[in-house]
Amino acid sequence: MPPSDGADLAEELRRMKDRAGLSLAQLATRTWYSKSSLERYINGKVFPPRRVVEAISDSCGGDTDAMIAAWERAWSTVRDRSGQPSAYPAPMELPAELPDFTGRRAYRAALEAQLTALDSPAPAVAVICGMAGTGKTALAVHVAHRVRGYFPDGALYLHLAGMSERPVRPREALGQLLRSLGVDGGAIPDATEERAALYRSKLATRRVLILADDAPSAEAVRPLIPGTSAAALIITSRSRLAALAGARLHQLEPFRPDEALELLRALVGAHRVDADRAVAERVASSCGNLPLAIRIAGARLASGLRSGLDDLAARLTDERWRLGELAVGDVAVRSSLELSYRGLTAVHQAVLSRLAMLDLTRSAPWLVAALAGVDLAAAERIIDDLLAANLLTDAGTDGTGERTLVMHDLVRDHAKERASGDPEAGAATGRLLGACLDRVERAEAALNHRFYPPPPALAPRWRPADAEDPPADPMAWFVARRRLLITAVRIACDTGRIGLATELAVALSSFFAAHSDWAGWRITHQAVLDASGGTDPYALRGLGELYVYLDRLPEALDTLDRARRLLDTGADPLSVAYVYVLLGVAHRKSGHARAAVRYYNLAAARFAELDDELGRAQIRYQLGIQRIYEGRLAPAEDLLRTALDGFEAGNDSRDVAWTCYWLGIANQLRGHITSAQHWHDRAERGFAGLSDRAGAASCLREKAELLRQQGALDEAAALCVKALATHRELGDRSGELSDLRQLGMITGETDPVRGLALLERARIRAAEQGREPVVRRIAAAIEELRRRVPADRPDAG
Repeated sequence: MPPSDGADLAEELRRMKDRAGLSLAQLATRTWYSKSSLERYINGKVFPPRRVVEAISDSCGGDTDAMIAAWERAWSTVRDRSGQPSAYPAPMELPAELPDFTGRRAYRAALEAQLTALDSPAPAVAVICGMAGTGKTALAVHVAHRVRGYFPDGALYLHLAGMSERPVRPREALGQLLRSLGVDGGAIPDATEERAALYRSKLATRRVLILADDAPSAEAVRPLIPGTSAAALIITSRSRLAALAGARLHQLEPFRPDEALELLRALVGAHRVDADRAVAERVASSCGNLPLAIRIAGARLASGLRSGLDDLAARLTDERWRLGELAVGDVAVRSSLELSYRGLTAVHQAVLSRLAMLDLTRSAPWLVAALAGVDLAAAERIIDDLLAANLLTDAGTDGTGERTLVMHDLVRDHAKERASGDPEAGAATGRLLGACLDRVERAEAALNHRFYPPPPALAPRWRPADAEDPPADPMAWFVARRRLLITAVRIACDTGRIGLATELAVALSSFFAAHSDWAGWRITHQAVLDASGGTDPYALRGLGELYVYLDRLPEALDTLDRARRLLDTGADPLSVAYVYVLLGVAHRKSGHARAAVRYYNLAAARFAELDDELGRAQIRYQLGIQRIYEGRLAPAEDLLRTALDGFEAGNDSRDVAWTCYWLGIANQLRGHITSAQHWHDRAERGFAGLSDRAGAASCLREKAELLRQQGALDEAAALCVKALATHRELGDRSGELSDLRQLGMITGETDPVRGLALLERARIRAAEQGREPVVRRIAAAIEELRRRVPADRPDAG
C-alpha cells in the first residue's frame, strides 16, 4: 500500500504499540480484536476502521483525539484515490441493522478485513453461506453497516429471492442496480450482457458496497461482480456457490453454545437466563443453537406466549412439537427449511427423509448409497449436492479415513415430517441394514476372532458395486460407527427384521468384548430378545456370555440354560457346543468344578462329531485354566500349549492372546519367572494389537505379581494401580476384583494393615459376585496376613 494510502498511520500505530511495551497478544486482549486482524492493520496491509484506531490508542495510552484526526486525513487520501466523488447522491439502501445482533466475532473480523483491504487488484467478493436460519442476512447487514464508511459512494441492497419459486433473474437485478446508481430507466440497455457492462462502467471509479441477499446460484450473481477493486460485493446464499471464481466463502454454522446463550440473554433479559442457566441451555440446545430458532423462542418468551423458560424447554424437548413451537407471526423455522427442501430433486429429498426417519443424524457415503440404491460414486454426488445446499455438514473423516456427514436436528425434524408416503422406504431400510451387516462382518473378519459361531446367515446383505475394501483398522472403525451400529440393531428390531437384528448383534459382540463395551452388548442383545418375545437363542447365548464376563453368575447360568434348551431343538449343533463351553466357564467361576468339567466334556463330544479344530482348542484352553485352579500346573501348561497351537492354526488372535496370558500365570505359579515374563509380554502385545484394554490391563496385574516376587514392590504397586484404574473405567468387575486382591497382597508386604483393608474389600466384592472359590482364596490370604500384624496394634483386629 503506498504511503499516501495510510502507511504513515500504520507506522504510528506500530510505534504506539511498541512505546506501550505491548505484544500483539496483549494488545488483542485489551482491544478485543484478533491478533491476525491487528497485525494486518499495524503493518499497513488493511486500512483500519476508525474504531480500531480508537481502541488501539486507548489501550496504549495514546492521544486518541490526535489519532482520530490522523485517521481522518489518511482516510481522505484513501477515499479520493479513485478520482472525484460522483455527481449523484450516494444511495444508502441497506436494511436496518438488528439492535440485538450478537456473536459471530470471528466471522465479522474476517469479513471486515476482506472488504476493507485496499491492496487487492480484484474486487472483494464475500459469499456468506449456510443452512436456513443461521443468520446469513443478519450478519451481512451488520457487517455492511460496520464497513459503510469505506464506501462513500453508496451501499446498495438487492434481494434475489433465491429460495422462492421465481428468483430475480440477472437481467432484472442489473436493472435495479443501475437505477440505484443513477441511470435513467430509458438509458438502461435491454440485453443482460450490455446491462452488466454498463454496471461495471458505473462502478469503475466509485467506492460502492453491494449486498446481494439470498442468491439462488453462482450464475445468478456472476454478472453482479464489479470490474475493479473500487467496489465490493457481499452475497448471501443457502448454496455454497463453489463455481463463483474469485469469491471468498464464509461458511456460517449454527451458534456455539455460548453465543446461543448470549443471544437469548439479549432477547429475554440477562436476569431470566442467568437465574436458570441450565434450563436456558436446554432451550438453546433444543433449538440446535440455530439463530433463527433462538430468536423465535426468545420472541415467544418476551411476548408472553410461554410462561417461562421451563415451559418453553419442555415443549421444545419433544421433537414431535418442536417445529410447531418455533414459529411466531409470519416467521417460522418450518417454512424456512421447507424452502430448502423444495429446492431438492426427488432423489435428494428421499435420501434426506430416509436418513431422518431412521434418526441417522451422522452418516457415511456407504449409508447414503444403500438408502438411494446406488453405487458409491453416485452417492458421493448426492452428498455433494446436499452439502452444497447446506442440508448436510461434512464433519471430516473418522479415525479410519471414512467420511462423516452430519444432519442438523431441525433439518432432521423437518425432513421426517416430509417423509410420509415414500413407497421405497421399506426397501431402502432393508438395504441400509444389509449394508451395516455386510460392513460389520467384513470388519470382524479382519479381527481374526469370534468366540462362537454366527447364527444361520439368512438375512440379505447389501454392498454397492464399487464397495471399498474393509477398514484397515476394524477396531477404530467400530469406535467411530458404534452409535450407528447399535441404532441399526434397534431399527431392525422395530421393523420386524429379527433375523437380521440377531446376526448384527452377534457380529458386534467381538467388538463389544474387545472394548469391554458392556452397555452396547447388553442393549443390542436385549433389544433382539425383547423383539423375539424372549425366544431368540442367540440373543440369550450372547447375554449369557456377557453375564459370565461380568461375574453375574446365577443370571449367566439361567440365561445360558435357556439358550441351550432352545438350541437343542434346532439344527445348529456347533452353537449348542459353544453354549456348553460357556456353561462350563460359568460353573468354574462359581466353584462348581465337577459341573464345569461335565459341560466341557459335553462340548468336546459335539466338537469331535463336527470335526471342529477350533472347538477342540477351546476345550483344551478351558481345561488348562481349570487345572491351574486345581493346582495341577504341569498338565495345565501342556493343555494350554496344545490349545495355543490350535488357535494359531485357526488364526484366532484373541484366543491366542488369552492363552499366552494363562501360560504366563502357569509359569509364574511354577516359579519360572523368565518364562512367565515372556508369555505375559506376548499376551500384552496381542491385546494391544486388538485394542483390548481390559486384556492389556490384566497383563499389567500379572507383571505386578512377578515384580512382587522379585521384591520390586513400588513398581509392582504402580502397575497394579494402573490396571485397577483401567478395569474400573471399563466396568470390568472381574478384572477389578483381581486387581484389588493383587494390590492387597503387594501392599501387605510393607503395610499389612492397609493390605488387609484392600483384601477385605476384594473379599466383599467376590461375595457379592457369588464367586465362592475366590472368596475362600482371599480369606486364606487375609488369615495369613493377619498373622503378620503385631497383636498390640490397635487396628490389628
